[in-house]
Amino acid sequence: METDNIISSLSLLVSIIGIPIGYYLGGRNIRNSAYNAAIDDLEKLCQKIFDESMQIHKNGDRSESNYHLMIANHKLLQSKCSSIQCLKNNQTGYPRNELREVKQIITGQLFSEDSEEQNTAIRNLIYKLTPLIEHYPKKFY
Repeated sequence: METDNIISSLSLLVSIIGIPIGYYLGGRNIRNSAYNAAIDDLEKLCQKIFDESMQIHKNGDRSESNYHLMIANHKLLQSKCSSIQCLKNNQTGYPRNELREVKQIITGQLFSEDSEEQNTAIRNLIYKLTPLIEHYPKKFY
């Protein structure tokens, strides 16, 4: 009879300790999975912005509709960074400077009248999108 009491007490103790730990680890795993998926979406959006900028640069089509397309892409980039920031629980700062520099390139340099500035816009865009993506490292724990 005493052995049964010891076994039942031990199983109760394991349950009391194990369930909260499992709940915590499961919740953290779900949060990190959502965070990593949002980072993947951010990388796809940055690639889309780069591809569309390349098309505008190659075609030389600096129309008003393309300008507004780039503004819309920047707004999407801002909202994606905001959603990642919410998932991150504000561990690091919002990439305000990186977003500002990307906007200057895709709405200013890319549509500039100066051909030299237009030619450097794509290179500058590569240099500015990379730190934006690197601002959010993936989590695997």
